[in-house]
Amino acid sequence: MPFARDNASRDNLIRYYFNQLYTAKDVKDILSNIHHIQLSEKHLKRIKKRLNLQRTAFGIAINGAIDGFSRKVLWLKAGNTNYNPRYIAGLYLDFIKRYHRLPRVIRADGGSENVTTKLLQMAFRYNHNDRQSGTNSFITGRSTSNQELNVYGVALALGAFNFGGICSDTCEIMEFCEKQTQFILKA
Repeated sequence: MPFARDNASRDNLIRYYFNQLYTAKDVKDILSNIHHIQLSEKHLKRIKKRLNLQRTAFGIAINGAIDGFSRKVLWLKAGNTNYNPRYIAGLYLDFIKRYHRLPRVIRADGGSENVTTKLLQMAFRYNHNDRQSGTNSFITGRSTSNQELNVYGVALALGAFNFGGICSDTCEIMEFCEKQTQFILKA
């Protein structure tokens, strides 16, 4: 990470101060007063978006999948990003490797974080001989249905669920439904 004495680039300085939990206004003032870099708040916002420096509630991003038929939680992970397509695809691949199962259909919102998962799902289901193979194996919908997973995440954060004793301080919540036909990817 750069420091004020380093000759760091503007992007690295923004990344550094944002990761130190300064507000956008504070970062703009620090860049102006210490580093003599003038930015408008709108321009700083665009740079933060390009650098994927979006903050989440409590600094925790919840990623998960729910079986669309049984409504069971397939995975629920807390991380630092919802915007990295490689991270989301990694969770999907971990699920496939762990349970040796491939979902017939994935339903997700149209965000850029789901593009890699979409391509993987369509490639894995390309040679299957059913109505939901290939390009039909991924459905894009509105992100309003992500609220269901957000309720799980908030309830977990508040300690409302026990999940029958399978949770510990470092638990990984994962259940699998044998008759899975579809699951919903929510980020």
